[in-house]
Amino acid sequence: MTGEHKFKASILKEEFGKKKLFLGDFGNAHPPRLAQSTKSKIFCFTSTLCASCNNTRTQPADIEFDIFHKKTMELLHQGSAPGCVFNDVRYTYNSEPYLNIFRYFAKLLCCHLAEINAPRPIQVAQFAMGEIDENPVILRMGEDWTYKQARSMGINKFGFRSNATLFNKTKTRVQGFYSALSFGPIQYRFSIEMTLNTMEILNTEYPDFCYRHLSQSSSAMSHEDKLRLGLVEK
Repeated sequence: MTGEHKFKASILKEEFGKKKLFLGDFGNAHPPRLAQSTKSKIFCFTSTLCASCNNTRTQPADIEFDIFHKKTMELLHQGSAPGCVFNDVRYTYNSEPYLNIFRYFAKLLCCHLAEINAPRPIQVAQFAMGEIDENPVILRMGEDWTYKQARSMGINKFGFRSNATLFNKTKTRVQGFYSALSFGPIQYRFSIEMTLNTMEILNTEYPDFCYRHLSQSSSAMSHEDKLRLGLVEK
């Protein structure tokens, strides 16, 4: 069994080298922590994957994300919107490279769900492992608000991860799961939202999990929280 990285190690090495960097993990009540190196255990999920799932089955997605991230950073430095990366012929809709980007984020979502003891939707796990091509992941990209605040405090080496459980409008049902992952200035915002049938199964068959998260939603999310999560832009 191996631990999946919350922050992709190869990108951290390329972006930050051997320098110390701050990592934020909003949603787990932890302040930003200083990592001594990219080998630090705080980079990994507490949940583990079998070696086959973390290597052979998901390696194409890992490799593709390295390429994808370089392209999005180039666009950002040029003053273009990171989402323009999907205008690249490489990421033609439903091509293998296109699907592998979403498979990478599907794997991270599954690891997050395992970490919070949530049931993992079979479709998301199958998609992450390349068993099916039906993509359940929604992806957006933008500049990271938290990184801008960190820079104002003189912190230039910064990674940030945040998570949220999504609810229906009346906050009576868990509807999906959302995560955001930042490498320096760019934030990847990805989520899964369930169909009515899947939502009903989740809330009926896993009432304790859903009740716990619905109870936690009673306090309204602040505007600053939404900025950290990338749910609002300003």
